[in-house]
Amino acid sequence: MEEERIKDLFKEYAPDLSSSMDFMQRLERNLDAMELIHRENAAVMKRNRLAVRIASCAGFLTGVIFTLLFPYIKSLIQSLSASIQASCNLPYSLDGLQVIPWLAVGAASVFVAVNTYHLATVLLSRKPYDQSSNG
Repeated sequence: MEEERIKDLFKEYAPDLSSSMDFMQRLERNLDAMELIHRENAAVMKRNRLAVRIASCAGFLTGVIFTLLFPYIKSLIQSLSASIQASCNLPYSLDGLQVIPWLAVGAASVFVAVNTYHLATVLLSRKPYDQSSNG
């Protein structure tokens, strides 16, 4: 009984079959769209890789510059901690502040690298100006 109902259902099913020409046109359109998406994804991945390279170089350069300036930053932090300790009459030492210059170097490197990455992705994704459309 159950099989009879299923057979009846399939007997009544008569889908519209489009012509082979329509099918081929749709297939061509879909393949073209897929190829376009594939090319665009490859271009985006290439731009992102280049942006990562630029950002890592900028972050590395920032780290090197700040490391070269590290003695000056360290002396500045030491003088600030000494003046704070003297002006506030603190009974304890502020030697724990020695980590602050290293944190500043790391934070500056990360900040520059992240912002360089974002800037590079924006600049690399811009389309070049087309002068032929202006006449």
